[in-house]
Amino acid sequence: MRQSKLLELLRLLPAVRWRRFGEFVQSPYWNKNKDIRAFYQFLSAYHPKFDHPDLDKKNVVARLAPIGALTEKNLAHFMSRLTELAETFISIETLRETPALQEWLHLNALQQSKLPRLFAAGYEK
Repeated sequence: MRQSKLLELLRLLPAVRWRRFGEFVQSPYWNKNKDIRAFYQFLSAYHPKFDHPDLDKKNVVARLAPIGALTEKNLAHFMSRLTELAETFISIETLRETPALQEWLHLNALQQSKLPRLFAAGYEK
């Protein structure tokens, strides 16, 4: 697990972003699965390096067994879902830091929705 795409991605998150990602994972809008939230909490102890021997798959399965009937298959699902959330989070954070892109997407959505008055008002700003 230590060489997984998930941990490779999570290593890129400095402390401030890691905390924001935690808020993101806790948000029921983005994630309704309590087990994924617990998995994030478990991983928090290993941030930012994620290189501890406890992060071998068998150790993770054994440590997270109290969550439920955790198997390597479940762990693969947890990792996949948390990877998707991390990718979405990074995209949203990038968008937040790029106002021009936000404006373009807003105008594009108005145009695609066939709302010419709103598009014109937004375009004139």
